[in-house]
Amino acid sequence: MSEDSEVEFLLDGSINQYSTNTSQIQVVAKQGPTDTVNALQAFAVPGVLSYALCYMFLKLVNYSLFFWLPFFLQRRIYSNLTNSQAQVHANNLSNMYDVGQILGSVFAGYLSDRSHARSLVILPMLICGGFLLITLRWVPVGVNPLPLSFLLGAMGFAFGGPANLISGAVSADLGESSGQSGLNSKAALATVSGIIDGTASLGAAAGQYLVAAISDSAGWTATFDFLAICTGVSVVFLLVRPAPGPFMSDLLSALASRKAGVNTSALRDGRGVRLGQSAGEISQYSR
Repeated sequence: MSEDSEVEFLLDGSINQYSTNTSQIQVVAKQGPTDTVNALQAFAVPGVLSYALCYMFLKLVNYSLFFWLPFFLQRRIYSNLTNSQAQVHANNLSNMYDVGQILGSVFAGYLSDRSHARSLVILPMLICGGFLLITLRWVPVGVNPLPLSFLLGAMGFAFGGPANLISGAVSADLGESSGQSGLNSKAALATVSGIIDGTASLGAAAGQYLVAAISDSAGWTATFDFLAICTGVSVVFLLVRPAPGPFMSDLLSALASRKAGVNTSALRDGRGVRLGQSAGEISQYSR
């Protein structure tokens, strides 16, 4: 018997010999997700850069309308009235944009939770908002407040839903999906949310200067054309990127899960199926 062995006498009288040489023991520690997530790691999470750029142009449009609508209504639409009358109409009508944002946020959140595909809800609402912006440029002076209130409410509905959805639910989904990239999803959640909101705030800040400059130099018609173009750019970032964009990922995930008979409740942004994935591989996403 070697020096580095011990003998254990068992109750049944048998002998168990085992080695105590610690040099033969190897301890392998499995490295888990990192506890800290930096900005570069968060940007590398699929979908973060696309949504950040999409939200940057969307927030530019949303905040420009939110802050400049009362001024536009007073100085352009109701310029035929006295200053006090124009202020009353402008304040009342601009509130309809806020009401539309509330309703649009509830609608977008409910529909995206039911469909389990955020971008499939965001994209059509942004397209509708772009067309409504083009319509607003043709509103005549002294128009009846009733149809204009519906138009402004519809604009708030179209832009408020996607804006609040990206800043809230989409950011949370992307933060949770970062665990598939080897990151700590809890630590990445705050970083991803900060990147998306921070990038969008740059667009919102720039929009205030751009709207003022364009409206002074080229008029309000050109201003709304500019905002419609920004809406189109946000749609492009939602559709296009080196890999299939968030919209295409959601669409492919929904089609693949329907074909394979998979529950789509797990197929959210950042966790969609890959192109060419088999039905057996897709099934691992089902709950």
